[in-house]
Amino acid sequence: MLENENGLIDVLVEFDEWHDGDVTFISVGPATFKEDFGPWRKGETVDSLTLDYSRGYIEEYDDKGEVVRRCAVKLMIDSDRKPPARNDEDEDDDEDE
Repeated sequence: MLENENGLIDVLVEFDEWHDGDVTFISVGPATFKEDFGPWRKGETVDSLTLDYSRGYIEEYDDKGEVVRRCAVKLMIDSDRKPPARNDEDEDDDEDE
């Protein structure tokens, strides 16, 4: 099993920027696929990719916000997975301000 801070999205692609839309999805882009996945091939770069947890899809969007390609994904809860380590030094710095 691969351990990554952002889960599935880190396993599939390398990306420059990302943001959480809300608790149901994450968007990244531009993104380059690390391996073949659904309709995408290893090394292929897309402008925008969204993992929608609530609907179970990964979707590629064009610059007009239209879906170009979509792939259904099955998400599973892994109760044995440990969260990423926290950096307590950052919290200490905030308390001094």
